[in-house]
Amino acid sequence: MRSVANSSLLGLAIVLGTFLTPLLAQNVSAGQPKLKFAAILTRHGVRSPIRRSEELNRYSSESWPDWGVSPGTLTPHGRELMKLFGSYYRLYFSVAGLLVSRGCEDAGDIHIRADVESRTRETGSALAAGLMPGCTLEVRVVTGEKDPLFSPVTAGIGKPDRALAVAAMSGRIGANPNALIGLYRPAFDTLREVLFGCASDMPCTAEQKPGKQILLKQPSSVDAGGSSHAADLQGPLKIGSSLSEALLLEYLNGMQGKISVGVDSTLSNCWRS
Repeated sequence: MRSVANSSLLGLAIVLGTFLTPLLAQNVSAGQPKLKFAAILTRHGVRSPIRRSEELNRYSSESWPDWGVSPGTLTPHGRELMKLFGSYYRLYFSVAGLLVSRGCEDAGDIHIRADVESRTRETGSALAAGLMPGCTLEVRVVTGEKDPLFSPVTAGIGKPDRALAVAAMSGRIGANPNALIGLYRPAFDTLREVLFGCASDMPCTAEQKPGKQILLKQPSSVDAGGSSHAADLQGPLKIGSSLSEALLLEYLNGMQGKISVGVDSTLSNCWRS
């Protein structure tokens, strides 16, 4: 279940090609389609968790790793992966005849637009470095803290009916946020086993230690959202999403550790930050 209240769009846009005409224009003389331009919409590369380690540590027996960067920031590994993506795009579109395979000849025909978040700006620069190594390729970012293209609600474009959004979400779950716990209980049980080493439906002394919190005992509610959400779901599902997403990010970042049990991606897909 993805959040229906998230109003943010993808954070990076790339346009390649010389003509802003339909994506595939027919070459009448040859009778074959010819690629004129390509538009790529993508999110940022691998980042560190948005929640701070001290928050995550409340829900695990051992401390989470030090990412070496501030929360929600593109990691060095994430940057290298996005450079590889840029190299892939260069190869793919040169084979398709849209770009030359080497050099900076087509640099003026490539337009990269990123939102204001540092991780997206850095992702854009990494893609540019892989796409056109050694060339001057600007990553365009809107001036200020609010981007109307990628985050229209945050930028004040339109006024979402937050009360209606809360009512709509409550209606979908029968006005009972706790019902979602039962629906996703197998994923919650797996997460508990991974983070505390405790089997489902069994007492867990690790959860009772000072500074720890029991995930399923956190209060659930549907509230009016903040600047970028019309409505917000609080409680175990949102926290569990952050925890399982953090595990996924560790894996994508190539980190090594004791945890080798996979967590059902259901929770991480429930709520996107």
